Amino acid sequence: MVNVNMLKKTFKEKISKLKIEHILYFIICSILVVSCFFSPIYSWDLDHEMYFGSRLLHGELIWTQEFHDKLPFVPFLFVIPAYFKSIFVFKILSLLSILGVFFSFIFLIPKIFKSKNLNDKALFCSIVYFSILYFSYDSIATINCISVSLYFIAFLLIIYERKTNNEHSRIACKIIGSLLAAAVISIRPYFLPAFGIVVFYASFIENSKKILFSRKVYHSFVWIFLIGVFGVVLNVIPYVLTQQMSAFWDGLSLLREHINPLSASHDFFKRMRKFPDIILWGSWFLMFFCFVGSNKEKEAQKNVAKELFFVAFLSNLFMIFYMLSEHYWRHYIQLFVANYCLCLFSVLLVLAPNNYFSISCMGKKKIKIERIFSIISLFFIFFLCFELKKEIHLAKTMKFLDAGDSYSTTNNWKEKLFSDYMEKKNRKNKFSFLFPDDMKAHWVLEEGRHNFPHSANTRQILSGWWKNITFKSSHFLIATNSEQYCRLIASKGADLIIVQPNSFVIPCLVDPHNGYVLQVVLENSIGKEFVFKRITRP
Repeated sequence: MVNVNMLKKTFKEKISKLKIEHILYFIICSILVVSCFFSPIYSWDLDHEMYFGSRLLHGELIWTQEFHDKLPFVPFLFVIPAYFKSIFVFKILSLLSILGVFFSFIFLIPKIFKSKNLNDKALFCSIVYFSILYFSYDSIATINCISVSLYFIAFLLIIYERKTNNEHSRIACKIIGSLLAAAVISIRPYFLPAFGIVVFYASFIENSKKILFSRKVYHSFVWIFLIGVFGVVLNVIPYVLTQQMSAFWDGLSLLREHINPLSASHDFFKRMRKFPDIILWGSWFLMFFCFVGSNKEKEAQKNVAKELFFVAFLSNLFMIFYMLSEHYWRHYIQLFVANYCLCLFSVLLVLAPNNYFSISCMGKKKIKIERIFSIISLFFIFFLCFELKKEIHLAKTMKFLDAGDSYSTTNNWKEKLFSDYMEKKNRKNKFSFLFPDDMKAHWVLEEGRHNFPHSANTRQILSGWWKNITFKSSHFLIATNSEQYCRLIASKGADLIIVQPNSFVIPCLVDPHNGYVLQVVLENSIGKEFVFKRITRP
């Protein structure tokens, strides 16, 4: 029999331990979660990933019929959202990854620092982590959110594996940590140098006096080997099992091509000086100077905090170097959030080791850190209430508006307009169709793109970004300029091609030599679509 009185007593003890800031944190998380689901606008990048997730449900791996500038593991993240045809399902997955960060902060950080008195700082940094992701570009509706969250968990597992003496825990950390690291690198390869720094620290610096050099080399080799093995499992094995390795090599070859002609360093430093990026970078450098100027006490906990700070800071720095050698988009700032919050936690631990801030300008008066967190949280809740009100209003407004260039809405007006037309006019015939500029129609209506480049690549090709590409594939279509793209339209285009008035593809379709004629203009209060029908084939 369950002792009811004992359960009541335990429940009361748990309630009594609740602090005002815990309640405030719960309110903040609740408002952020609700705001995430009210937000009607998201980046069209997500439509690309949803499409390739939907093709995976049809048995098509990327690069076997269509090129995608991601590694093969990425579409597997979208199988469940594509199955339910719901952006909201993907947002749930993103929120679950953020929840993993919360648990890592609460359960792994105390074990790494061997202290149970860190929950206040850990919870605060978790809230900061969620908030930055929510307010950054594209919010949580992006693969960046999942990749940076898994990076955070893998980072702490690699560090904890070196701290624990429990052999079973070490084996579990190695397996789970290396699997997560492989998944993170498969989603965003920019994390590769960051993991290199973390593994180097865990192998060669942590416990450096207690372990022979040969053991350190062996330890780092095991991590590198496991991450490599899981990377092969996640990205290569599907092609081996389906006997499509030639498609894998074709996709990898084109992926290695330098497609983006924009200067990564120019874009990075330009964004760095603008709001809101300047807040993150400015506060990060402020934290760095706080660390450099902090006292030199040899307290064990502070030493671990300083090591954690510099490992996270260096990981971030090497990620930047890698990005500058490739390209930089504004939403990449999300990839730095995990390292930022690890640095923030380390600073709080060094500046307020006993949960008190000492303010020298006030006669070294001490202020309890919980009070500061509560005041910040209270003001933040008021701000979030206005944010939620804005999102609710935007959700109502976007029912009657289009999202604009490179963005989509949860209102599928283009897809519904076309599907209603097809149902009324073409009930007897099954026509193939292509939306050159819109990926959403293809995953919502479950139609492949007939080997044509996806929408983002189509725009890049027609803008001249691919002009130096010489690679050819037998698995997917490649065009390097508008002339070649128009020839592909003429020779391999679908029965119906649907575009909007501002489409880059319209010049190809109005050319009478390409075999298309404008069949109908579909229009509603939000916008219009031109439906071109093939009349001749070469």
